[in-house]
Amino acid sequence: MHEIDTLARVNEILFPLILFPILFIALASFQKAEWNNILPLIRVPWETIITGAFETNFSFQGYEIMLIFFAFAHENTGKVKAGFYGIGISVFVYTLIVLAGIVVFGHEELQRVTWPTLELVKSTQVPGLILERLESAFLAVWVAAVFTTVANGYYAVIYGLRQLLKKGMLFQRIASIVLIFPLFFVAIGPQNIVELFKMTSLIGYTTVWISVVSPLIHWLIMLYRDRGRKREKGSDAHG
Repeated sequence: MHEIDTLARVNEILFPLILFPILFIALASFQKAEWNNILPLIRVPWETIITGAFETNFSFQGYEIMLIFFAFAHENTGKVKAGFYGIGISVFVYTLIVLAGIVVFGHEELQRVTWPTLELVKSTQVPGLILERLESAFLAVWVAAVFTTVANGYYAVIYGLRQLLKKGMLFQRIASIVLIFPLFFVAIGPQNIVELFKMTSLIGYTTVWISVVSPLIHWLIMLYRDRGRKREKGSDAHG
């Protein structure tokens, strides 16, 4: 309901509160690591690896929101460097958590775990027993992580509608309230975890189209238009 600088401040506040606990949990879980679980490195066909890599792409969706935020950044700031840093941090954290899950549980047990990260937290012990129920604290971090993801995506949708319809701040505030209701009914649609996973997979395939295929089509159209304009200028100059 506010301008983008308010959302940016919220992200700045929650970023360290999300990143450092996750890094701590991933590193602390290596206490029970069995590094033989990693070997052999390639144990499945390449077709399976490619399929898994494509589905892993769903976890990285949402990076296009940075393009909206970059529009508000100053020209003399390193936008490209900041973007690579942001994606690089996500890649590092995801890789660290996956590595911790494999070395702690093994690939066979990991296939039967619905929430591997939460199970990893339950198996982690803090030295000195400062926190006996570490998963309770981690759930608070998880809620904050989900909130930042949903809030940034939701703001991008609202702001995009505002720019598309050429409306003011009042429209943005009203739309942010009105669109909560259909979003709520979509969220309560799945009746069990199987339906939930099917919906997330469908959303994942949809976001791949939005963030990869659609920009590529727009880029080809712009490239074709630029070539057409150059040809027109060349023909005018020749004439």
